Amino acid sequence: MINYKIVIYLGQLIFIIPAILFAFHIVDSIYMILGFIMGLIIMILGLRAKKKLLVKYIL
Repeated sequence: MINYKIVIYLGQLIFIIPAILFAFHIVDSIYMILGFIMGLIIMILGLRAKKKLLVKYIL
């Protein structure tokens, strides 16, 4: 089982890397937007996993 913190950190990395590459004019803006969307989706999945673990732990 993958730890939810690792998934959240991975989402943050995928969220930030396209912005850095766009700042140095290495990638086009569409790739930056796609990276933001993909990073947000991965972070949301990690937060949902955290919520499910907390609910299971409390009950």
